This record gives sequence, structure tokens and C-alpha cells, in this order.
Amino acid sequence: MSDTKFTINLDFKGRNDLEKIIEQIGREHNIPVNVDISKAEIGILQNLNKPFNAAYEGVRQFTSQLGLAISGVQQIYGALDRTIGSFVRAAQDAESADMALKGSFRATGLEVNLNAQRMSQYAAQLQKTTIYEDDMLKRQMAQMQNIGRFTNTDTLMGATKAAIGLSAAFGIDLATAMDLVGKAAAGNTSMLGRYGIVLNETASQAEKLSQLISIGTGYFKLAEDQAGTSAGSVAQLKNAWGDLQEVLAEGVLPVITKLSTALKPLVEFASSMGSDHSVSSPYNQF
Repeated sequence: MSDTKFTINLDFKGRNDLEKIIEQIGREHNIPVNVDISKAEIGILQNLNKPFNAAYEGVRQFTSQLGLAISGVQQIYGALDRTIGSFVRAAQDAESADMALKGSFRATGLEVNLNAQRMSQYAAQLQKTTIYEDDMLKRQMAQMQNIGRFTNTDTLMGATKAAIGLSAAFGIDLATAMDLVGKAAAGNTSMLGRYGIVLNETASQAEKLSQLISIGTGYFKLAEDQAGTSAGSVAQLKNAWGDLQEVLAEGVLPVITKLSTALKPLVEFASSMGSDHSVSSPYNQF
């Protein structure tokens, strides 16, 4: 051990403290120690810094490219949203409602296009006499058709009108009323009593549905009266404005679809940059 000697050349903050520690270790183990930190060569430190410099440069380039991509998409989206955003959303909502209605007819084995067109026209008529917006009605019709599986649109129309009347008479929201009528058509009338709706328990399933539609239709005038109130007038104005927005956006939707298709690769590119960088980052070398 007495022939062993360490020569240490380092330079960093806390040099004096390290010198004392090393000298203490040398005394404890009887090792001559020559500590000369002030003459340290920085080549090792420079070499050590190279991976970190490369990592920094990689991160800088990545964030710069990703920032440009994201900024471009945000600017385009922001410009569209500020100018025609509400029109486009109204048109997209109408498109979604039409798809839901067609899907319900397709799923329940009925003719799709003509039935959807007929129910859309009926929803537009109901919008003029009630507080309910036609696209919302079409979505609720679709849901009720999926549950009740009506065999023709005449019955679906009657069920829709009855549900609107029940909603007005018993103070329940339209979605719940449509759900109740749809379940009654499917043979489940157990929930009606909770809302004060009483049917003849000895009647058949078809007879119970007929009773329910008759009860609801009898209350439809209440829904029409609601539309005549000040609150109802505001609701109808809002619905009319929604229709106007849909008309204005009809010619824009194809353009928006093409633009979205064009922007999709840019967003995917930005996303892939993030995943690729996480794999190839110089930091992963440590």
C-alpha cells in the first residue's frame, strides 16, 4: 500500500472541500495523495459535455419544427372558427342527426332514405309549432326507433308527437319521454307509473302502446302553448337561426372536409415527430 500514489487533476466548485476529503481518506488508508485541482485539464469535461450538447441541439430542432407545425394548424383552425365556426357546427349537427336517423332505420330493417326524408320533414313541422329544434328531434326519433323498433314511420310519428305531449304534461324532459314511449313499444311499461302515467294493466302490449300514444297526443296542445310564451318565442327564434346557419354552411362543408383532409397529415407529422424524438433522443443514451 505504501507504494501506491494517486494524482488527481480536477476543477469544479467545492474544490477545497474535495481536497480535504481526499487527503483524509489517504491518511486513513496510509496512501500518499497528491491533489492538484487547479491544474485540471478540461478535455475530459468537454468530452463529457458532447452528448448533452447534442441532446440540446436535438431538442431545439424538434421543438422548433413542432412549434411551426402546431402554430400553422392553430392559425388555420382559429381563422375558420372566428369566421364560419358557428355555421359549420350547425351544419355538422344537422348532418349527424340525419346519419343517426338513417342508421336507426337501417338497424331496424326499414327502408332508409325515403323514411329518413319523411321524418326529417316531420321534425321540421314540429319545430315550427313547438320549442324543439328539428335536429334534436331527429336524434331522439332515432333513439326511440332503436328501442321501440316501430314497423312504419306513421307509428313513429304518432309516438314522437305523444312523447312531446307527455313531456309538456308531466314535466319530464323530452329525451326521457321518448325513452318511455320507445320502451312501451318494446313491451316495457313498468316505468310509466313513476311519472303518474297509468295504463290498463290487462291490455295487450299493442293496446298499451295505443293508450300511451293517445294520452300523449291529447297533451300535445300544451307543447304548442309553450311555444307561444315569451320563453318559447326565444327558443323558436334560436331554432330558426340554427336553420339559417345550416343553409349558409351547406356550400362550405365540402371545402371544410377537403381542408381537414389536407391538414390531417400535418397533425400526424407533428405527432410522429414527438414519438420519433422520444425514441431517438440523445438523452436515451444515458
